[in-house]
Amino acid sequence: MTEAVLTGTSGDVQAAVDAGINLAEPFQLDTDGRFFAVTTPAGGAVHLVDLEEERDKHRDAPKRKTGKYTVHDAESFLGYFTKHGTDASEVWADVVSRQIIGVLDAHPHEGWPGWGEHRVKLQLHNTPAWTAWTGMDGKRFNQVGFAEHIEAHRLDVTDPDAATLTEISRTFKATKTVIFDESHHLSTGQVQLQWHEDVEARAGKKGDVEIPEQFQLGLQPFEGSEQYLVTARLRFDISSGSLSLTYLLDRPEETLRTAFADVLTTIQEGVAAPVFHGISA
Repeated sequence: MTEAVLTGTSGDVQAAVDAGINLAEPFQLDTDGRFFAVTTPAGGAVHLVDLEEERDKHRDAPKRKTGKYTVHDAESFLGYFTKHGTDASEVWADVVSRQIIGVLDAHPHEGWPGWGEHRVKLQLHNTPAWTAWTGMDGKRFNQVGFAEHIEAHRLDVTDPDAATLTEISRTFKATKTVIFDESHHLSTGQVQLQWHEDVEARAGKKGDVEIPEQFQLGLQPFEGSEQYLVTARLRFDISSGSLSLTYLLDRPEETLRTAFADVLTTIQEGVAAPVFHGISA
C-alpha cells in the first residue's frame, strides 16, 4: 500500500487549507435564492444563511403580526381582538384554567393555513375579597378571630347589613342547658331517665339580637367581572367548653363557573368569531 505523504510544515498546510476555504463561494441550497451554505475559515465550519431572515432585520416593519399578549379583563380582550382580528380569527375558552385565548391569525376556511402565532390571552384572576372568603370557608374561628374577619371584610356583607353582623360577631353568646326527664313504671318499679340539650344563642349587648342561620355576601369572583350573591351558612359549637364559629359557603365553585360563562358571553357578543371550548394547540 502506498501512503500519500504531505510535504511541508504544518503552518504551510494550514495556510493552504485557509486559502481554499477563502476561495469557496456561498452554495445556494434552494431554487428561490433564499438559503445559502457559507463555509467560514475558523475550523472550516459550514453555516446556513437565510437571506429572507436577514432582510427582515432591516425592514421598516415586520411582514406579519406575531406575539402572545395577556390581558386581565374582558374589555381589554375585546379591545385587542377588535383591533387585530381578521376573518380567520377564532376564540378558545377553557373553564378549568380560566383562560380565553384569541388566535388572531388562525387557519382560514379556505386557502393557505394560518400561522397561529399572533394571540391574545385573557387570564382571569380572583379578587382579594373572593380569596379571603373562600380561603376561610369551613375553618373554625374563636370569637375574636371571627369578629376580626367580619370586621376586615364588612363591605362584602349585604344581608344582614355589615353593622349588624359585626355586632353579632362581637357579642355572640351561646348557652347549653341539659334537661332531664324521669319516669317510673309502677308495675315493675323501673325508673327511666331521659335527657336532652337545649342550646340557645343570642347576641347584642342586651341579648336581644337573634343569630341568623345564614348571611349574604356580594362578591366579584374575578377582576373586572360582575358581582354575585353568595350565601354563607353560619355555624357555632360549644361542645368543647369554648365557643367556636365557622361559615360554609354554598357551592362557590358554581359561582366561579357562572362568572366565567358570563365573561365568555360578553366576549362572544363582542367578536364576530367562532368560539370553541377547549385548549388551542
